[in-house]
Amino acid sequence: MDGDSTTTTIVTNTTTGGQYFEYPFSIDPLEPGLRSGLIAPGIFGLLSVVSTTILLAFIIWRFISWRKHYRTYIGYVSLTMSIAPLAAC
Repeated sequence: MDGDSTTTTIVTNTTTGGQYFEYPFSIDPLEPGLRSGLIAPGIFGLLSVVSTTILLAFIIWRFISWRKHYRTYIGYVSLTMSIAPLAAC
């Protein structure tokens, strides 16, 4: 390979002294349209994390306190046994 190579090299922050990559690989600061377009996915991502955490906490709480809600052993119910491995993750 000689100096006329057509491959593009990525200039990292260690070579430029900056915080981000140079222009074609990073946009700093974000354009207003892009910034406002990323608000909705960010909110829905946050809602997803919160709702998943609440759901797993509820399932784990029900597994721990099943004796308060049922008179027989809940492990005999096939649906409960299929959810048990998911709650363990």
